[in-house]
This record gives sequence, structure tokens and C-alpha cells, in this order.
Amino acid sequence: MKTISKKSTEVYAVIPLAGKSSRMGSFKPLLPFRKEVSIRLLINSLLSGGVDKIIAVIGYKRELIEEAIEDYGDKIELIYNPEYESSDMLYSIKLGVKRAPKDSTIMITPGDMPLIKGKTIAYLIKEANKNPNKILIPMYNKNSGHPVLIAPEYRDALIAYSEEMGLRGFLSRWEDSILRLDIDDEAVLMDLDTQDDYKKAQDMEERE
Repeated sequence: MKTISKKSTEVYAVIPLAGKSSRMGSFKPLLPFRKEVSIRLLINSLLSGGVDKIIAVIGYKRELIEEAIEDYGDKIELIYNPEYESSDMLYSIKLGVKRAPKDSTIMITPGDMPLIKGKTIAYLIKEANKNPNKILIPMYNKNSGHPVLIAPEYRDALIAYSEEMGLRGFLSRWEDSILRLDIDDEAVLMDLDTQDDYKKAQDMEERE
């Protein structure tokens, strides 16, 4: 797969995939799109955008995810969250962050955002290299989206964070360190929580 961007630091994407997709009613990572299932669309964008390695934290229906992405080889490391039924997304994120090198930039990417463009990933990585002491958040129409890029110096604080509101609560503690970037990619806001979200995402894919 051709890589779009060049970078000076390693970037590890952490994808929390352990949840049960209860609001959707269908297993979100394997929702079909025109080109690929949901999780493969996201992985392809991450890799083409220049991510060095992906750490996917799995739990519910782990065997189905393993089968769906086995051909990516060592580009993806799978970690099992045995507490997936009782833990929140931040718990899975922490499991992934702990496995990444301490000096790497962490790209936290929810597993239900399949239409983020490779060029968006490449742009965020470029900006992370230009701003190595920042937390980067993409914006679309003045709304915060994903993926969020965490510089190495915030790694330990993220792992230690245990208060309310999950990742959002952690980010609120570091407001002065956040750089918000306007992105021409609506998909940074598009997660697949409901069947209506899924239909909207399918329509967007058809337009591209």
C-alpha cells in the first residue's frame, strides 16, 4: 500500500474495538460498505496516511475481527480486553497506549469512523511533527472530531487518568496544550452509533 506522508516520529494508532455495539444493534466493525467492511476502511486510511503501526484492542466477537483483518500482518497488533463487558472505552485505549513505544505519537481513533480520508491522516501527522509538544484535535464546522493525536509527553498522564468523562475528561485537563485544526473532512465527526448514522455514512461513501 502506497504511503502518502513522510514523518520524523513514529505514529501508533490505537483503535478501541472491544465494545458490543449495543446502540447500533449490529456489530459495527463488520458493517458492510461498498468497498470494504467498516474496520478495513478505517485501517486502510490509517496506513495510507502514514501510520507506522495499529494497535487494535478487541473483546466482543474477537474471532470475527481477527479473521477480518488477518491479512494486514504485522502492521496491526491485536490486544484482548478481558473486561470488555464492564469497562469503558478509555480502559481499552489505555491498554493500547501501554503497548506503544513511550516516544511515539499516539493517534486515538474510534473504531466506528470508517470514512476518514487517508489525506486527513497524513495532514494530522504532518502537523503533529510540526507541533511535537501538542495534543491535536481535528475540527469540522467548529465541532471537535477524531482522531486525536497525543504527543509522547502526555502518555503517562493519559494512562494514569481515572476520573469521569473518559477521554473527553482527560483532554479537558490539558486544554492549554491542545491545538485544534480545521479539516475539510466531515468524516472526522461521523461515528456509527445508530442505523441512521450508518445510512448517512453509506450515502457519503457513494458520493465519493
